[in-house]
Amino acid sequence: MARTATRTKSINLPARALVAAMEAEVKEQQRKQQRRERIKRLVGVAERRWITDQHLKVAGDKQPKTTKSAAEAHRPSHDDLVEQQRAVLIKQRNRNRRKPWYATTAAMSLGLLGHGLVALFSTTSLPPEVPAGMAAGLPFLAAAVIGVKMERAHHRRVRLAQRQRDNGVTVRVQTEPTHRKWFAELTIGAAAYAGLVFWIATAGVSWWTVLVALLGTIALGSRWWNAHPLGPGVPRLEPPRPAARKNTPKPLTRKDEDHYAVLFRQNIPQFGRLTNHVGNDHIEQYDVELPPGKVSRTSFLSHGETVASALGLDPQQVILEKPNPSRPGEFVPANRARLTIIKRDMAAGVRYWTQPRVQIAEDGTAAVITNLARFRDGRGEATCTIWNRDGMVPTTIFGGTGSGKSAAVNAITIGALSTGLLNMIYVDFKGNSSGALRSRARIVVVGRDAVTDVRRLLKLLADVRIKHDPRDKQFPTPERPGWFVLLEEIAKGIKSEPKFAREMENMATTVRSLGIWPVSTAHDMVAVAWGNSGTRAAFSKQSFVFHMNTSSDDLINGLTYRPSSLPTYGEGEAGLGQESQPVPGWAVGVNTFRANVPARWDWLPADDDPVDEEPPYRVSTAWDAFARQPEITDYEYAALVDALGEPNPDGRWIIGIGGTHHFRTEDKTTQETTQGEPGHGDRPRISFLPQRTAEPNQLSYTERRVLQVIEGGTTKTGEIEQALAAKMSRPTVHRALDALVGANRIHRLARGEYALGPAPS
Repeated sequence: MARTATRTKSINLPARALVAAMEAEVKEQQRKQQRRERIKRLVGVAERRWITDQHLKVAGDKQPKTTKSAAEAHRPSHDDLVEQQRAVLIKQRNRNRRKPWYATTAAMSLGLLGHGLVALFSTTSLPPEVPAGMAAGLPFLAAAVIGVKMERAHHRRVRLAQRQRDNGVTVRVQTEPTHRKWFAELTIGAAAYAGLVFWIATAGVSWWTVLVALLGTIALGSRWWNAHPLGPGVPRLEPPRPAARKNTPKPLTRKDEDHYAVLFRQNIPQFGRLTNHVGNDHIEQYDVELPPGKVSRTSFLSHGETVASALGLDPQQVILEKPNPSRPGEFVPANRARLTIIKRDMAAGVRYWTQPRVQIAEDGTAAVITNLARFRDGRGEATCTIWNRDGMVPTTIFGGTGSGKSAAVNAITIGALSTGLLNMIYVDFKGNSSGALRSRARIVVVGRDAVTDVRRLLKLLADVRIKHDPRDKQFPTPERPGWFVLLEEIAKGIKSEPKFAREMENMATTVRSLGIWPVSTAHDMVAVAWGNSGTRAAFSKQSFVFHMNTSSDDLINGLTYRPSSLPTYGEGEAGLGQESQPVPGWAVGVNTFRANVPARWDWLPADDDPVDEEPPYRVSTAWDAFARQPEITDYEYAALVDALGEPNPDGRWIIGIGGTHHFRTEDKTTQETTQGEPGHGDRPRISFLPQRTAEPNQLSYTERRVLQVIEGGTTKTGEIEQALAAKMSRPTVHRALDALVGANRIHRLARGEYALGPAPS
C-alpha cells in the first residue's frame, strides 16, 4: 500500500490533471450510455412495431446473459441474428392478425359491462339509455387514442429520417404517411362497435348479437388481414441483414492515443510538437507548440495539406486554427495553434434552411445572423455580422460556379431582411442572377452598363442621410431604417468602367457609418478582376469563400485556407457529366467566427434549382414568409422621388434593363409641386409621372386602405392617421393621400380634409 502511494505522489500535476479529465470523460460516456439504454427499454416496445435495422440489435439483446468466456464462445452469427429477428417478426405478424378479434372481444365485454350498469340503475329514475350511451362512447375514445398514437409515431419516424439525412446516413425508415389509410376503418369501426355495445347494453347477449359481431368483424377486418397476409403464396419474411463490415481505420485507443504526436514530431519537426490531447468519438484535438521565433502562427495555419500528409490523413480531416482563450481576458501566446483531426464529419449531408435567426444587441449597436452553416467538427455554427459598434460590415461572398454561393446569398438576404430594419437595393451587373430577389427588392438596378446609376443612387442616399442625421454612426432603427445593398457580380460592373472600382472603394468606406450595408458577390479574388486590391479589401472586411480553382496568389488578407482544397465530388458521385465538381455549400470565413474552418451552409435553393425532395422553403417562399421591408424615411422618399419619379404601385423603383425608372434632370414642365400637410414636412413632392385615372386593381395596398377609410366616412387627415396608426406610419398615409388625389380618386375640400371623387371643375 505504501508503495502505491509513493507512485501516486510521483505523478506530476499536469499528468494527474490529464488522468482525472480522462476518467471524468469515461464516466460521462458511461452515464450517457446508461441513459440511452434506459430510454430504449422504456420505448422499445413501441419502436418494434416497424421493421428497421434496429431489430437485429433487439434480437441480439434477447440472448441470455452468460459469463464473458461463454458469450464469446457462443456469440451468434449474422445468420443466427437474422433467424432470431424473423421469429420476432412472425410473432408481431400473428399478433397483428388477431387485432380485429381483440377489438370485437373488447366491444362485447364493454357491452356486458354496460348491461350490468343498466341493471344496476334500473331501480332508479335514470333511463337505461344513459349508462348504455356512456359505454357506447368508449369505442370512439379508443379510436381517437389509436389515431393520435399512429400520428405521433409517424412524426417520430420523420424526425429520425431527418437526423439520418443530416448525418449523411441512408434513410431506412418509412416516412410516408401510410398509416392514414386506416383512419376510415377506425372511424367506421368505432361507429360499428359503439352500436354493438349499445345493443348489448340494452338488450343483452343473444345469438343474434354474436352472429352480427362475427360477420361485422369479418367485414371490417378483411382489408386489415389483406395487409397482413398469412398462408401459401405469401413471401417469406426477410429481415434486413447486417451490412458487410468495411475496412475502416482502427480508432485510436488510450494505449496509442499519442500516435499522431509521434508522427508530427518525426515528419514535421520544424513545426514543433503536439500537446494537450483530448478526444471523443468525433475528433482528436491537440495544441501545437510552435518553435518560438522560427514559425509564426499565420504561416503555420496555411500548411494544412502538409500537416495532413505528415499524419497520413486526408486534408479534409485536418483543421488548423487559433486557440480560443479559456476565459475572458486571457491571452493566447503567438506560438500556440490548435490542430483538430476529424474522425467523423459532423456536417456531412445536406441540411435545408428552415428559418432566419438574427441576434440584435439591446442597445442596437450590433446585429449578427446566426446558424448559417455547420462546422465540420461539430463545434458551433457560422455567423454573419451585419453591423457592429464600428458600423456596417462590408461583406463579399466569393465562389465559383456550382459552389453554393447563390444559396448563401439567399440565406443572408432573408436573414437581414427578417429584422424589419433594412430595405433592399438589388444591383445585378450580370443581368440574370436572381429573379426572385429582383422582383421583390425595394430598388433594382440591372445591367452591366448601370454603373452610373449605382454610383448616383448610393451618392444620393449617402448625401441625404448625412444631411438629415448628423450622428457619426447611424445604426438601423425602426424610425430610421437602413439599406441592404446587394451587388451581384461586382467585377462585371468594374470591367465595364474601370474608374468605378476607385469610386466604389471610397463609397464602401463611407456608407458603412450611414446604416448602408454593402454586400457583393464575385467569382474571382485576383486584384485584376476588382480593378485594384484596395476595392477588394474595402468590400472584404468580412468574407465567405466557397470552392474556387485559384492559387494562393492575390488572395484576400487573412485567408490561410486554400479554396481549391474544399470538398469536391469523386468519380460518379455528382451525377452524369459532373465529375470534379465542388460539393455545394462548403466554405471558409475570413474575419468571422472560427475563420478558415470549413463549414457547410444550409441550403436555401432558388426557385428553379433541381432538388431530390421539396425543401421547406425556396427563396421566394422564404421571402414571403420572413422578409419585411420597412417604410422609407420621409426625407429619403422625397429624394428618390425627386431623382427617379414616383414609385410603381407596389412601392418599388426599377432602373436599367426592363426598368420603369431612370435618373432625370429637373424639368419644370413636367414637375408638379405640392405643399405638404401639417406634420408632412415642407419639402416639395415632385412627380415625373402624368396624372392618371387608377382603377381599384391599379392602386397599391396602402392607397386601397386609405381609400377604404375615406369611403367609410373618415375624411380628416388626423382621423385617417389615427384609424391606420396600427398598420402604417404618418408619412405613408400622406403619400397615399397624394397618390389618390393625383389619380382623381379623392380631392381636397380644405386643408387637412378630403372627399371622394375628382375635384369639381
